[in-house]
Amino acid sequence: LNRDLKELVKVSHVYADAAPDILTALTDFTTTSGTLAEQEAQLASTLGATTRTAEDVTAFLRKNRDNIIRLGDTSRPTLELLAEYSA
Repeated sequence: LNRDLKELVKVSHVYADAAPDILTALTDFTTTSGTLAEQEAQLASTLGATTRTAEDVTAFLRKNRDNIIRLGDTSRPTLELLAEYSA
């Protein structure tokens, strides 16, 4: 029992030392969660717009994949010549 009480005292000191940091972290989390709650509609709108943009870009790239590859292939000689003269 004595040993357990000594260990309890040690643990209590650790918790006492950590308490200010824990309270600060909880306060910061409260502020962050409050901000997220206040901005929920705007965050949802931004996420929706980002998702739609990603879907549009994906559709564009799928539809134009061959054209983009062909453009890169056709442009290569011109780009190499420009690179040679710009160096």
